[in-house]
Amino acid sequence: MRRDLARSAEDDNSRIDLEKHLSHVDRPFRENVTRQGLADYLEGYHNQVNICLENESTQYKTVDRVVQTVKNLCCALDEVETQSISEAIKRLRHSVNLARTHSPKLGSTSPGQSSNSGSSPVEESMALLTTAVYNLVKLYLRSFCPPSPSFSLPTIAQSTDEGGAVEVRSSKEASGTTDHLQFTLFALHGIPGHWVSSYEKYFLMCSLTHNGKNLFKPVHSRRVGTYKSFFYHIKWDELIIFPIAVAILPLESTLSLSLFGVLNQNASGSPDSNKQRKAPEFLGKVSMPLFDFRRVLARGTRLLCLWTSAQGAAGAASATSSRRKVPAERIILQVDFPKSAVDVLYVGPKEAPSPEPHTLEELDPDLRRKLEKICSRASNFGLKRSDHQVLWDHRLHCRRDHPSSLPKVLASAPSWDWASMGHIHSLLHRWPSLPLVTALELLDSKFADTEVRSVAVSWIEKSSDDELTDYLPQLVQAIKFECHLNNALVMFLLSRAQGNINMAHYLYWLLKDAVQDSTWGRRYELVLGALLCLGGSKLRAELEKQTHLATLLGTVAERVRQAGGSTRQVALQEGLENIQNLFQRNSCRLPLNPSLVAKELNVKACSFFNSNAVPLKLALVNADPLGEEINVMFKVGEDLRQDMLALQMIRIMDRIWLQEGLDLRIVNFKCISTGKDKGMVELVPFSDTLRKIQVEYGVTGSFKDKPLAEWLRKYNPAEDEYEKRTLSTPAPVAALQPTFLASVIATMTTSCCAPLVTCFTLTLASFWATPRCLAALKGDAQIIRGRLCYLSDKVGFGLLSVMEDCFSIRVDQDVDDCHVFVLITVLLLEQVKGPLPADFTWI
Repeated sequence: MRRDLARSAEDDNSRIDLEKHLSHVDRPFRENVTRQGLADYLEGYHNQVNICLENESTQYKTVDRVVQTVKNLCCALDEVETQSISEAIKRLRHSVNLARTHSPKLGSTSPGQSSNSGSSPVEESMALLTTAVYNLVKLYLRSFCPPSPSFSLPTIAQSTDEGGAVEVRSSKEASGTTDHLQFTLFALHGIPGHWVSSYEKYFLMCSLTHNGKNLFKPVHSRRVGTYKSFFYHIKWDELIIFPIAVAILPLESTLSLSLFGVLNQNASGSPDSNKQRKAPEFLGKVSMPLFDFRRVLARGTRLLCLWTSAQGAAGAASATSSRRKVPAERIILQVDFPKSAVDVLYVGPKEAPSPEPHTLEELDPDLRRKLEKICSRASNFGLKRSDHQVLWDHRLHCRRDHPSSLPKVLASAPSWDWASMGHIHSLLHRWPSLPLVTALELLDSKFADTEVRSVAVSWIEKSSDDELTDYLPQLVQAIKFECHLNNALVMFLLSRAQGNINMAHYLYWLLKDAVQDSTWGRRYELVLGALLCLGGSKLRAELEKQTHLATLLGTVAERVRQAGGSTRQVALQEGLENIQNLFQRNSCRLPLNPSLVAKELNVKACSFFNSNAVPLKLALVNADPLGEEINVMFKVGEDLRQDMLALQMIRIMDRIWLQEGLDLRIVNFKCISTGKDKGMVELVPFSDTLRKIQVEYGVTGSFKDKPLAEWLRKYNPAEDEYEKRTLSTPAPVAALQPTFLASVIATMTTSCCAPLVTCFTLTLASFWATPRCLAALKGDAQIIRGRLCYLSDKVGFGLLSVMEDCFSIRVDQDVDDCHVFVLITVLLLEQVKGPLPADFTWI
């Protein structure tokens, strides 16, 4: 067994640092200060303080330098200026002015010195300012920077509640707390400059949610304008009270804060003078769990990074004329929770007793049939309130007779408050194990409960590594629905990646791509840091080589795309020389597949495609002397995550068909996104696209029988070979080839919010294996147009134009292909929005 990428003893003895190996990761937010830079700021601050205190006669001058140093520090910390810093600055200036105007008298103390203590008012004010500065630094580090073993702040004499030594605190159970949930909205720091002129007032909508549903009616803050001290910020300093007792809050309760701006109609040059844009604009949002990973209720000051909307980020985007992506500045919301002498700890109730399955009474036949019909539905979409009531009332029968209905049963629970959790967890722990596909549904956003998600992960753990790799994109996306990073899903993924190079490889690239998400990027960044720490130095070096290769390829592809027609070949050759230098030092595994190792480029065989994206066609020499040449395509300017999703669907469908004995001869190819709008695609050797075959025979419509037959005859002149090829190509296979179906799925998923891909995959796979497929492929052009118009209203965009413009399918000419397109759309809609009404005609 090869162990060239395994952990070493040195790796086992090294210290864990989540940020140490993330220097090459592109982050969505600009990092204004490093830990070492922060230490330099503090050192400069202390130097200015010492200069100010050494010479009292010039304090009125040197104090300005101290204030400027504090301002520079706050600017580096995303312009966060706490109230304690503002008050300390005011007190310091007042003390200096007081000492300057003081007239000494005989027998009195020296100017500015207190008569009853050994320190002057200036020294006392400076000490308060120093405490406020260190509290801000600790608060910022605690909010946005994980602990680092190689860095620690200098200690100061006065320890504070905002971040000193770890103290042992007593606690009380949240279930016995009758206090209402309350907090103070203090201020929004680091607001963009264009907001000051574009918006007159701002307000926050505060929502308390669980499982994506409001626990109470949202509360609005008052409307306020901007305020300037060191920097512009929005200051509310308003107490918000939710009239709901802490005792009944679920453990995963989430506080969501949405920012809205009221447009300034008098702003010069404002594009918002028309009446249609007088309503408040949504500028951004941030959410936080009320209980931390230790199950302790939030207390003290919190700094939350605002996720800006398209309107909120529009001004910043227009200000940067460069095409190169520039990381966004953080916008920080400061929220102050009450400081309590004891921690409020969530302790769940005891599980309620549950009867054994064999003791249940049999249901009425009509009720049993109704329950079976509800449980057999593909999803929860379209279920009525009465259906949910039936599911919950007869949840024990569902456990016995319909195990796969657990997601529907849990979604039908009337309440998730503290008192209900005993019954829910009792049902969950006695439920039979579910297969991977069904367990994946329990990791959706509508199931926030930690125990539900942990049980789902325990069922998923029983799957093989090959199965997990197929569903790894969905598992990575499910991380964003966890309340905290210390959860079963993250631990499970890291554990399996540590024992399987393929898992570690694909998990790395999926996490690296997810880091670009401005909303969840910081969470994925920490998981990526943990993966790199666990992987060891050898695996990190290999992944760094792959990342460097992807970066070089992206640069070359962009230059070729931007170059003119005659200069593209020159740009390609110059770029390939730089890439060849990388291979001169050592070989490199490809992001597409860790088993593909390339030792150099075959420069003469490399070229580019003459399409809109101008992707690179690369030929690489296989490091395995017995291996074939590796042919890949590298593309920039397109979101390859859609292609990854579509190809994943096809791969899973093909596996299901093969398990059922249906071999459609589908050749799958791999595709991986290596960053924002760029990635690598495998080229299938000795193959032609269906469109190329059609165009070769002068056919403008898609999937005609005659061109395909002639093409097969050309390469299979013998009659027995021709018969073999035609018999192995069923009628609907043409529309199920990866390139076509990937385009259909990618087009529709950009306009529809698709659920978990597995539900759609299973439905589509089972559909094609039934007579419904053949029965549906009937009708004329008029019926097809009617169906497309109906579905267009459901989807939200014109399917007729998509079908004709993107796929060259004409309603009057390609009837069968039209029906395939309609059927795929219907299947996707059934998963997204529930079954279509009975008046929708199939034939």
